Amino acid sequence: MDRRTRLHVKVAGAIFVAAASIWAAPKIPVWWTSLREGRVGLVHLAAFVAVAGLAYTIAAAVLVLRSRQSVDRSSAPTAPSRPLRAIPTWVLPVAILVFAAVTWIALELLLSAVPKSGSSVDLARLRVDAARTGLAVGAGTVGALGLLLAFRRQQVAERTQQAVEYDASEKRVTELYVKAADQLGSDKAPVRLAGLYSLERVAQDNPIHRQTIVNVICAYIRMPQAGRVYEDRSEEVQGGGEAISREVVISEIERASRQDAAAEREVRLTAQRILIDHLRPQWEDEAGEAMPNPQFWAGIDLDLRQATLRGFNLSACQVRKARFDRAVFLEGADCSKMVVEDDVEFTEAVFEGDIAMRGVLFTGKARFGGAVFNARADFRGAIFNGGAHFGDVRFAAGADFSNAIVVKSIGFDRAHFAEWSNFARVSFGRRTYFSDAVFEGPAVFARSTFALVAAFSRATFGDEACLRNATFESDAHFDGADFWAKVDVRATKVFGPANFRKSTFAKNLDLIGATFHEEVDFRYSRFEQRTRFCDVRFYGNALFSRAIFLKHVRFDKCEFGKYVGFGGARFKGSVAFGGVVFHELCQFTGARFQRQVFFASTEFRDIASFSRAAFRAEFRCHKVIFAGETVFDGASFAVPPEFVDCQVGGAALGSEWPDAWVVVREALVLNSRVDSSDLDRAVSMAPPANYYLDATAQLPSQASRQASWVESSTSGSEGEAEASDVGNQAPTT
Repeated sequence: MDRRTRLHVKVAGAIFVAAASIWAAPKIPVWWTSLREGRVGLVHLAAFVAVAGLAYTIAAAVLVLRSRQSVDRSSAPTAPSRPLRAIPTWVLPVAILVFAAVTWIALELLLSAVPKSGSSVDLARLRVDAARTGLAVGAGTVGALGLLLAFRRQQVAERTQQAVEYDASEKRVTELYVKAADQLGSDKAPVRLAGLYSLERVAQDNPIHRQTIVNVICAYIRMPQAGRVYEDRSEEVQGGGEAISREVVISEIERASRQDAAAEREVRLTAQRILIDHLRPQWEDEAGEAMPNPQFWAGIDLDLRQATLRGFNLSACQVRKARFDRAVFLEGADCSKMVVEDDVEFTEAVFEGDIAMRGVLFTGKARFGGAVFNARADFRGAIFNGGAHFGDVRFAAGADFSNAIVVKSIGFDRAHFAEWSNFARVSFGRRTYFSDAVFEGPAVFARSTFALVAAFSRATFGDEACLRNATFESDAHFDGADFWAKVDVRATKVFGPANFRKSTFAKNLDLIGATFHEEVDFRYSRFEQRTRFCDVRFYGNALFSRAIFLKHVRFDKCEFGKYVGFGGARFKGSVAFGGVVFHELCQFTGARFQRQVFFASTEFRDIASFSRAAFRAEFRCHKVIFAGETVFDGASFAVPPEFVDCQVGGAALGSEWPDAWVVVREALVLNSRVDSSDLDRAVSMAPPANYYLDATAQLPSQASRQASWVESSTSGSEGEAEASDVGNQAPTT
């Protein structure tokens, strides 16, 4: 019985004694009176004590049985649990006092029960009987003390015998252990096999020596397999009496080497099987049903650093701690549903075959830093409770982490994925790092959840990147990332800041149905192919300053909740804003549009600034609502802009000159009113291209307007727009 079980037994006994005392305390005076009057005898008191003792015994037995269920069953003798304490010197005087007290109480009770009336002879006989009975009770107390001393002597004898048997068992185990170790050092493979099986038998019969024997087997597996008997064989062949040619000697050595290598390989495979057979807590019977493994060794640590393992199969095994640093796994490895209770190390390990870790449970930290997977790596459904580190890992083939669960942080910094990688439906519980990672094949993060910061800074995606339906509950960092193929970010949700600053999108980018709850930053990014922002919700600031769009870009049915900045952006392809709503300041200051710009069914609810913007092609607005101030200060148009069915402050823009428009020197301000008498003066002060704003105005011919505008615009307005310093934040109004 261990210390914890003994404590439970003592607590249970104290609880029962306390309950019995609470129940019996109010009744003790009644019992004493009844006892003195002769109505209640000692039998009732004895019955109460017997019931309380029985309850205590039952509780103690249950606790003892429960404690024995977790004890490893073994036929080997066990060491005494603790040293037997000597009887203190105060026990003898206490025993004498107890004997005297019990005898006196018994005599007092019995003599007080003798009646006061009656003949003197009867009274004398009753007193003698009472005295004899009281002395008998005292003698019983002495007998009980004698029984306790006899039990003490029996206990000492049993513990002595247990110690003798344990010492003999330890001596026998030591002899078997030394003999098996000598067999492992033999030059003959059968002898080494016998040594392994001897160690297995010793470990099975002696649980306390299992870890030591496992360490010996692991050390044998770690030893290099290079031939240790090849030189002896060559000397034996060359030392013969016959003249043997050099070619024959070499062929004989090679043949012996191959035979020894095959034999050594079988010995090492046997060592691996011995470990595996005793690390599985369950096995399957003939019917395929799981049942407990009676040969399971619990709480085992594996140390296979720098070992060479062939077809290593730890599926459904359970270990406490494992180390595979710089190990080489040949012919693949199967660790599916393995359970590691503590940390596991695969640092700089090399996997030459397929590695299967489906459903593996890493309770502690899992370290794979610098590992090389030359074949497929399967981590589907893996659980990383203590976090994981895959920094500088190289996946030469596919890597599958789908449906994995990461409770703590995980890092893939500088990892290299030569082929496809699958992180679909992965739950990242804390920080996730893919900084400077390289994805040469398709990378899938569809429906994954990132609970904290997700860092993909300076990552390189050589093939398609899929983030469809992914959820970023905190920051998402893609700054400096390079996407050289299609990017799919459909229905992605980002609840924290999203950083795509200085990123490169070499192929199509699909941001359809995405939601950004905080600021999203695309400043200085480069979009080389078609870009779609459709049904996107920007609840925070949207920053596109100094971004470069080389192909067509669409912002259809998007909603910008806060500041939008396209200051200094370059649009080489056409731009379309359809069904877009700008709730706050929208700034295109200093932007350059090489192709046509089309705003359809768009609503500007606050300031819209196109100051110093350059439109080298058509600028068309169809059913656009300018609810706030709109500024075209210093803007240049290569083609007269068109405003069809637009509204300015609630007034229709079309057949009549809107009251809210004022044309002042290369500026269009939408927050003032102008009288018809001032119209001629205002028009005369505006650039020719801006006259097209009203169909009823007396405008010069199209050719003269084009010629005069091009001449004036090329004289310096374009250079001033490029040289202007465009800020990234909204200006103060």
